[in-house]
Amino acid sequence: GVPLVISGDTWQAAGGGRLVGVRRGLRRLLLRRAAATLPGGSRQRTFFLTEGARPDRLVLRKMTVDVETLGRQATALVSERHAIRASLGLAPDDIVAITVARLVPEKGIDLLLLSLKSTTGVRLLIVGDGPQRPNLERLAADLGVEHRVVWLGRLCHQDVVKAYVASDFLVLASRFEPWGLVVNEAMACGLPVVVSSAVGCADDLVAATGAGLIVAAGDGAALARALSDLGGSQQLRARMAAQARAAIARWTLKEEIEAIGQALELAVAG
Repeated sequence: GVPLVISGDTWQAAGGGRLVGVRRGLRRLLLRRAAATLPGGSRQRTFFLTEGARPDRLVLRKMTVDVETLGRQATALVSERHAIRASLGLAPDDIVAITVARLVPEKGIDLLLLSLKSTTGVRLLIVGDGPQRPNLERLAADLGVEHRVVWLGRLCHQDVVKAYVASDFLVLASRFEPWGLVVNEAMACGLPVVVSSAVGCADDLVAATGAGLIVAAGDGAALARALSDLGGSQQLRARMAAQARAAIARWTLKEEIEAIGQALELAVAG
C-alpha cells in the first residue's frame, strides 16, 4: 500500500545477456505501476515513456548540482586565475580544455588524447583517477602530447572549482553518459562545453541553449574539429560562456526540489 515513486537519470537500457528480457519486463511493470515517475531530463523522459511510464504520472525534473554556490565560488576566484594557472604549470595565454571524469573506458579519455594530437595550441587538464590512468599516460606519451596534458588526479571540491576557473572550456567525450553533472558544474563556473552525443544532458543543456558544441560519440575527427573551433576563437568561447551562464541559472536545486515535491504530491494524492 506504499506509493512508489521512480526517479532515474538513464536514457537507454543497459547491457544485454540472457536476462535482458526479464529486466525490461520488470522495469516496464514498475514504471507502469508507479504512482509517479521523475526522469532527469528530456532524453530520460522519452526513455521512461517508451518503457511504460504513464504520461499523467510523469514529472520532469532538472538533474543538477548547486549551481548558484558554484557560480559564486568561481566568480570569487577569477582574480586568482593567473596564479592558479601558474601553480598548474600553465601560461597566461594557454588555451586550456578540462575534462572531469573517472579514468575508465566509457569516458573516452583515449579518444580525447587522440583528438588532442590533431589540434594545435590546446592544453588539457584531466581531473579524476581510475584504473585506466597508466594506459592513458602511455598513450599520451606515444602520441607525443604528454607535454600538453596535466594530470591532476582526484581533487577536493574547492580544487575542482579552481581547475574550472583555470580552464577555457570543458570537454566530455564519453561513449555513454547517463547525464553528466560535470557539464552543469562547468557551465555554473562560466565555461562553454564540448560534449559527445552520448552524453545524456546534451539535448537540454547544450543543444537547447547554445552553451557549446556537440560531436558524434566516438568520432575523433569531429572531436578534434570542435577542440580547434572552440580553442581557436575567443569570441566563440565568450559567446557560448555567456549562454552557458544564462542557461544554467535556470537549473537550480530549488527547481529540482520543486519537481520532486510535485511528484510526491501526485503519489500521495493517488
